[in-house]
Amino acid sequence: MTLTTIGIIGLIVLVIVLFSKMPVGFVMAFIGFLG
Repeated sequence: MTLTTIGIIGLIVLVIVLFSKMPVGFVMAFIGFLG
């Protein structure tokens, strides 16, 4: 698999896990990832 594919799969997994556990943590992680 390419690095991009691995990154996309990783992001999807993170979204599912973080959203199911704590939406606030997901938002903070997303903002931190962007900036």
